[in-house]
Amino acid sequence: MFRKSAIFKFLASLKLAILLLVVIIVATAAGTYYETQYSPEMARRCVYGSVWFDAWLTLLCVNLFCVAAIRYPWKPHQTGFVITHAGIIILLIGAMIDRHWGIEGFVELHRGRPPTDVMNLREQQLVVSVETEKGRESAATPMTAKAMVRQFTARSPVPDVRVDVLETKDVIAHGYYTPAANGPAAVHLMLRGVRMGRFDRWLRPGQKENLGIATISLVPGEPPPTPQAGGSGAGSEAPSAHGSHGSHAPMSARGDSAPANVLTLYMDDGGKVRYVVKSGKKGEFGGDVEPGKYVMLEWGESGAEFAIGELYPHAAAKIEWRTSDTEQSEGGPELPAEIKAPRPGIKCRVAANGETKELWLGQRPLQWYADPDTQQTIVELPREFIEAGGRKIGLSFCSQFVLLPFKVGLLKFLARTDEGSDTSFAGYESTLSFEGRQDYIALKPEAEILKQARAPKSGAGNQPPLPDALAGGRNRDLFGAIVGEDATELTMEFPNRQTLAVPKSDVVQWVKTSQKIYMNNPTTYPSTWLGPWLGTTYKFSQAEHHWPADKDYSGVQVLRDPGWMPKWLGCLMICFGIFTMFYLKPYFHGRRELAKAAVIENKGAAGDKRAEKDKKRATMAETRRA
Repeated sequence: MFRKSAIFKFLASLKLAILLLVVIIVATAAGTYYETQYSPEMARRCVYGSVWFDAWLTLLCVNLFCVAAIRYPWKPHQTGFVITHAGIIILLIGAMIDRHWGIEGFVELHRGRPPTDVMNLREQQLVVSVETEKGRESAATPMTAKAMVRQFTARSPVPDVRVDVLETKDVIAHGYYTPAANGPAAVHLMLRGVRMGRFDRWLRPGQKENLGIATISLVPGEPPPTPQAGGSGAGSEAPSAHGSHGSHAPMSARGDSAPANVLTLYMDDGGKVRYVVKSGKKGEFGGDVEPGKYVMLEWGESGAEFAIGELYPHAAAKIEWRTSDTEQSEGGPELPAEIKAPRPGIKCRVAANGETKELWLGQRPLQWYADPDTQQTIVELPREFIEAGGRKIGLSFCSQFVLLPFKVGLLKFLARTDEGSDTSFAGYESTLSFEGRQDYIALKPEAEILKQARAPKSGAGNQPPLPDALAGGRNRDLFGAIVGEDATELTMEFPNRQTLAVPKSDVVQWVKTSQKIYMNNPTTYPSTWLGPWLGTTYKFSQAEHHWPADKDYSGVQVLRDPGWMPKWLGCLMICFGIFTMFYLKPYFHGRRELAKAAVIENKGAAGDKRAEKDKKRATMAETRRA
């Protein structure tokens, strides 16, 4: 029989079980170390999600099965032992199902944007793309599997391009301008003074900056004609411009009241820059600007002076990544809100055809849009290009992603702050829509709110304006987010942020499809009673926000757990098996002892009868002899 074979006995042996448990304990300790020193993704990649760990858990399941099978047929007092081992096997199977088919990620939602099905995974990737004769070819390298090594070579789509990752560190985005063939102009203004310190700023046409002590701006075209001098200061000599050409013609000097300090730069179509200064001390004056030469501003006692650094008649905005421990310059172009904060970065060395360049890359969010014909989501990786050895190489450091089988949108986000604080939050919640559906309210034709919308507007009274969705009383079907409900009325908020309280007596029908999530109160979709048991639904939990910097953003964690039911069933079986072993085993032992006692008693009674018969035989034999 197979249970008597040497292989089966080895698989069911206690020595193998101890070896398996020791290795799993050591691996778990290593996974805990990776999780604390690096990240949970590192622990998942290097330990819990590795092939050898799965093989080890499979061998443990085989050992548990053999331990129980070798004792078959099982006796009553082994019931708890069998149930406990079966529960452990089912629990391990559920855990392995989760690791291979479960999904955990993050969805970035913005109010006012179309619903999305793009889910960012926790794992990062470095994508190298190269322009070839066949078009753009790309190769992706998962990052977390290599993060512990620090230095590694990324995958490249062509053999003559090599990209090495040298270092990982948090980085900050820095914006700057470069010359371009077209586009608006850009001027780098450098301002310094005793009272105001140093101020660097890139200016674009029409941009105005208020420094408190003064206002600066850049205006396209020529400066205005020289105004007529008036007052006692007319015709006075212009202040000297240290380091600039010639002298500056005085434009006006007004002694009646000190004007605000103003610096206005004018750039003509040829790229020539002139300036006009309004000074509370010297009135108005101006002149030409030579790049790199400082000009005194005569703003009171501040000793302020300015100069022009780079100036481009046509400029394009660029982003450069710098480590967070280096000095950060100010005044670059406005950065997107999603990359203003420090983020993970990698230092790359790019080599192609004998030329080598190094640069820092910061992790950037994915870009996506819906195809106008098929409405399918197209995801674009945020690439940063570098030229080396005659090659145009694109690098993209971003998260890996998957597409959900449905789309989710943000109808409303609300953060409640603690009283007297703008940074301490008592709670925050998101109202989600799925598949583009919104909540719906159908009004009765004779609804009072429609009568108010049809009535002519009057200037009297403090009645708040009615929402545009009513269309002057012509629209009875309202779509938005039902954000409140009580016994008498419904409150709906529309996409334009207008709200409306509707009495339920005026409502024919209302349908609420949106779902609200907040801390410790997730929701699931699709909403079926069987889905959570089978692990086919997705759980959405509130994770983060950018309030108050971005009041329309909500970060939502998404989890699909197909091994949920086996894990819970296994845990229940383990608990019941342990209960059986500790509390019901004496009952099984008692039944066994009673059975033994009955056997002994039966044997004793049979022995007494045999002895009585023998005694009768002996008596009868003695009687015959007599």
